[in-house]
Amino acid sequence: MESLVLSLLLLDTSGALIIGVIGILLLLGIAASVAIRARYTTMAKELHTPADRKAPFRFGVLQRAVSDMGRALQQVPAGGDAHSINVQGIAERAMQQELKSLLMGERFVRANTGLLITLGLVGTFYGLTRSIGKLVSIVSGDLSPQADLAQSLTRGLTEALSGMSVAFTTSLAGILAAICMTLLGVVLNIAERRAAFTLQLETHLDQLVLTHDRAAGSTLGPRATEQFEAATKQLEGSVLRFEGALSRFAENTRDFHEFNAHLKDNIQRLSLCFADLAEVVQRGVAGRAGKEREPGAGR
Repeated sequence: MESLVLSLLLLDTSGALIIGVIGILLLLGIAASVAIRARYTTMAKELHTPADRKAPFRFGVLQRAVSDMGRALQQVPAGGDAHSINVQGIAERAMQQELKSLLMGERFVRANTGLLITLGLVGTFYGLTRSIGKLVSIVSGDLSPQADLAQSLTRGLTEALSGMSVAFTTSLAGILAAICMTLLGVVLNIAERRAAFTLQLETHLDQLVLTHDRAAGSTLGPRATEQFEAATKQLEGSVLRFEGALSRFAENTRDFHEFNAHLKDNIQRLSLCFADLAEVVQRGVAGRAGKEREPGAGR
């Protein structure tokens, strides 16, 4: 701890300025993170209201989203489907237009960690450059001839050590501040809070669509209902035609079965006829052969 205090005492104006900037950025990052998360939480709490509330919202993003959804519902034609409205697009457009400062704050919080480390590195290179310059002056003997040699060496080494103190102290401060911002980001998790608010806003707009459908008296609308009835009648006609085709197919199958049964009997009869014909032919051939051998045997 004492060495750290001594290092801070050796800082010059530039080193103190860099560490001061790092501290200011750290405080700004912490304040912005807490404020942004609190803003999203407050807007999410206000959305826990009935979809048909009449009182206006306090936040501009909610008012714009609801008004844009109302205009989109008014543009839906009679009998049209209100569920075709791009609810996600309406919510995202309202957030982009009304939460510009909040989104910019989120970008600053995300970039703040890298910025802190960069400032620490800037202080490191600045201190090392300053220290190397002093050491070069001492080694080259570029000292005042009127001053005492020992006093000049001591002053030069002190200035060189002061530069090294700036280098390592600013780097340490930047790294510690970046660690703090990283841990804070893990705890608060602004991106998750924004995603949850966006989802809740889209759910609220979907409820507005359902409320509009119930107020219209039908979730489908007259035109859609007529189309559905016509499609139902067409489907019934198709089912009846299919049943008729199945019955005709069954009759044809039964006729085909009877044809196969008669064909089997006819084939069996034809086979018997062919067998009888073959037997008669064989007898005729055998009798002719016997007659031809009889004259030869007499001679």
